Formats: sequence, C-alpha cells, structure tokens
Amino acid sequence: MARPASNTLHTLLFENDTLQPLVARLRRVNALQQIYFEALADALPELEGFAQASRVSAIVGTTIVISAANGPVAAKLKQVVPRLLLKFQMQDQKLTSIRVEVQPDWGGTTTAAAPARFPARNPIPDEQLADLAGSLSDSPLKSALEQIKKRRGRKKTQAG
Repeated sequence: MARPASNTLHTLLFENDTLQPLVARLRRVNALQQIYFEALADALPELEGFAQASRVSAIVGTTIVISAANGPVAAKLKQVVPRLLLKFQMQDQKLTSIRVEVQPDWGGTTTAAAPARFPARNPIPDEQLADLAGSLSDSPLKSALEQIKKRRGRKKTQAG
C-alpha cells in the first residue's frame, strides 16, 4: 500500500535535518504574515482589500520584504510603513526596516487582488459644489468644478 503524499512531504520537511533551516525560515515568515495582517487592519481599517493584495514575502537580514500586487497598493503601503514597522518591532526587536516591492501576478490574479478605488471621505454636496463654482471667477478651478458637477449629474441620470 502506498503512503499518502502528505506523509511523505511531512517526513521530508520536518524529519530531514538538511531542510530544518528552511522550515524555520518559513515558520518565521508565516508568523510575520500574521503580525502583518493585524498591523494592516490597524493602519488601514477602511481598506479591506489590502490583505489580499499584499503579503510578507521574505526576510532579508533585518528587513521585511512585502510584496504588493500592483503599484497603487505598493504606494499606499509605503505611506503606512512606519506604523507597520512599529507593530513588527513590538513582536521582534531584530527587524529594522520594511521594503515594499511590486510583484504582479504573485497571487495568480492581479485584477482580483487590486483594491477598489479609494472612496471619497467627505464628498461635497451638489448644492455646495454649485455655489462654490458660481462664486469663482473664470479659472481652471472653476472649469474643473463645473466638470465635476456635470459628471455627477450624468451619474444621477444613469442611476435613476
């Protein structure tokens, strides 16, 4: 009777002294991944998709390497690196920096991993937007506000 493949893999990984350093490193990356998920939830609670669009991919010396599925995710992560690093350092004093790298297709589907556009935090009501545009003299800002007003009108017409 053949042994199940999982038993063979378990034996290879955990009972082979040659592979023990690799297993230890994988366990450390796994532990850091859990800390990363917690730190990300604290740093970017409004953006849930970042946990699926990024991951801890390596440890190089005292630097944690975080892979992002695309450029916008990487850019947002770079903004919160100091907060993430603090969370990591609370758990492991040996870590000194975080490097964010774009690694498209690491999850197999980059389009599904990309988070939605950032939601508007405090959109200006249509009436205030119209008042502001009306109070301005002819300028690029006034033109931009009028374009926004037209765009909003079209969206409401299409939705309604």
